[in-house]
Amino acid sequence: MKSKKCPNCNHEFSGVKNFCDNCGTRLPHNSIANPRHDLSHTPAMSEGQLFGVLGLVSGIISLFVVGIVFGPAAIILGVLALNRRNNLGWAGIIIGGIVVFVTGIAFLLLVLE
Repeated sequence: MKSKKCPNCNHEFSGVKNFCDNCGTRLPHNSIANPRHDLSHTPAMSEGQLFGVLGLVSGIISLFVVGIVFGPAAIILGVLALNRRNNLGWAGIIIGGIVVFVTGIAFLLLVLE
């Protein structure tokens, strides 16, 4: 079998490897015969995961900054995540809902004074 070199450190290796044994760099795959090992078209995360993470982050941001904007955004992103079967959406919905509720109560107390 022909020996290959790591594009980062020039360490020689043989066989099929995903990472360089010397520096840990991800090694390119020249073989199209086995598409299971081709990670170039694999998304980093699904849409559901993306919406779930964005909902959670929006909910956390809403706790500290402009809750009236980021709270509803967290709820909407959470619902979108749940529609794509990602349970992380619940975190965005719950945190966003609490922030919207507390902001609404605070607004009512200010108006009623």
